[in-house]
Amino acid sequence: MKREQIAVASGNNVKFRAVSGIFMERLGVMAHRFEQVRVKTGVSEQPKSLDEIATGAQTRARNAFGAGKYFLAVGIENGIFPVESCSSGYLERAECAIYDGERFYTGHSSAFEVPRKIVRLILEKGYDMNQAVLELGLTDKQKLGREEGIIGVLTNGRIDRTKQAMQAVEMALVPYLHRELYFG
Repeated sequence: MKREQIAVASGNNVKFRAVSGIFMERLGVMAHRFEQVRVKTGVSEQPKSLDEIATGAQTRARNAFGAGKYFLAVGIENGIFPVESCSSGYLERAECAIYDGERFYTGHSSAFEVPRKIVRLILEKGYDMNQAVLELGLTDKQKLGREEGIIGVLTNGRIDRTKQAMQAVEMALVPYLHRELYFG
């Protein structure tokens, strides 16, 4: 089988592990080579809407795909988005966009409610998630998003940011692996 090269549109090892782990599990360990590609996201450091999260994931994937050096490019973006029915008014989730040079295949992780104090710091002071968590003393890690993420802090390590990103990648593979049903 030919080894195809896949771009992971991030310098973040959490996202790299999520993409390579799910692809190797689902499509075979020897079938692909993975390369981290740092790209611009086209969105703010802390996305605050579903549209901004989706734009970030797709822009990452499109920018990493480049001129066709890669078989596929995968972008993952995390962010918060408003939901009136939850007490803090915001949930957080990851979105994955797999890009083949022609179309996007998207998937999302499960979402969790962001604590009200964190939401306030993000919206009123313009903090990103890591800055807000540091300010509140929930961690002393300067790069929480490159480790367990806020989900790891809130679940006491039961679910970390890699697992959350893996959910999004797994869900994006659904339309990719069944293209004939979605686009045929």
